[in-house]
Amino acid sequence: MISFINYKGVPEQLEVVVDKQGIEELIEYLKFVKQSEDHIHLTLGTELHEYPENLEPGVINVKSVRLEFYKSDILDSDAKVL
Repeated sequence: MISFINYKGVPEQLEVVVDKQGIEELIEYLKFVKQSEDHIHLTLGTELHEYPENLEPGVINVKSVRLEFYKSDILDSDAKVL
């Protein structure tokens, strides 16, 4: 289960909710994007789940997420990545 949640009053905040299987699925989606140097769309009802089902007012299930590869020289430099 993968769910992306947004808050009406805090649009710059995004919450990612996953279970054990969802973590594995998300890793596979990210690996695909990295290997293909392309993008993938995750949509509600297919890859994304409506969780929680009974949303409180102001809580929004994100309906579509685009994971996109961005080629950058930043990580190819001597920059230290944690």
